[in-house]
Amino acid sequence: EIGRNLAANANWLARNAERHLMANHLFENAAALALAGATFEGGDAPAWEKLAVKLLSEQIPEQFPSDGFHFERSAMYHLRVTYLLALLRDHACETVADLASEALRAGRLPLWNPYLFMGAPLLANSQVAVLYPLHWPLLWLSTPKQIAWSIVLHVWLAGAGTYLFARGPIRLRPLAALVPAVIFGLGGFLGAQVEHVNQLNASAWLPWLLLCLEGAMGPSRQGRQGLWRWLALLCGGGIAGLIQLAGHTQAAYILFFGAGVYALFRGLPALRARQWLAGLRGLAALAAMSLMGAILAAGQLLPTLELSRLSVRSGGLPYNEAASF
Repeated sequence: EIGRNLAANANWLARNAERHLMANHLFENAAALALAGATFEGGDAPAWEKLAVKLLSEQIPEQFPSDGFHFERSAMYHLRVTYLLALLRDHACETVADLASEALRAGRLPLWNPYLFMGAPLLANSQVAVLYPLHWPLLWLSTPKQIAWSIVLHVWLAGAGTYLFARGPIRLRPLAALVPAVIFGLGGFLGAQVEHVNQLNASAWLPWLLLCLEGAMGPSRQGRQGLWRWLALLCGGGIAGLIQLAGHTQAAYILFFGAGVYALFRGLPALRARQWLAGLRGLAALAAMSLMGAILAAGQLLPTLELSRLSVRSGGLPYNEAASF
């Protein structure tokens, strides 16, 4: 209802801009049309934005003479128009994803966000996930479409990885393997994270990490089986790197902890038989994967670590606050 009313008001304003009054009236009209055009996609929104740009390009030079003070010589009008200009500038780069995409398309690393307070680090903000490789093919899309396609891609990855894990280590038949794939890919856990894209992107790699862990826990043999074991270890390192680059530290902690519990559970029979090396092989493989992943993700982790030292949480959190997450 609010959206329909806003669109109706913007259409009326586009037809009835206060050209006869000019000055700050017309400037306010143009600012409102620009914000309405940026709020909607398609329909009349491009026409609102085009008209707003035309009016603003006419009014800004007129309302701010060479001395920089509003032409009506009123501090109130000056502050009001300056506020609207600042609001339009901030809305032009509404999200950090817009800034990151624009910089990467131009062949630059997005190191700084000038629109947050007096400026803030952008690359070092891990949740932007600038260095996450699966974001790069989507850079040419608008930000809403990037997010939509990322969600689709990672839901598919979660389902496909679970299917392969069910078919391989668990040894389910094809139709039976579809059940856990659908439950994990389309179930409540990942479904609840669709609005938290970073958590979805990281969590989708869990079955792939477990699949590589199973391969790396195989017995030490020569020949083709030994080669597959090392290949699984290297692939697991790559997946660990993707998890750490996906942009959600808590999700990475949870996934690695869960994989560690799984590796320990798989090694229990050997540990009970006092075969310590065989029993701890899974944990050793996971540690090696995590280390390789950290090396691959160092370009993100090191700036984030430096930024975290400047955070209000740099001294840690009380237990009750930390546990609330």
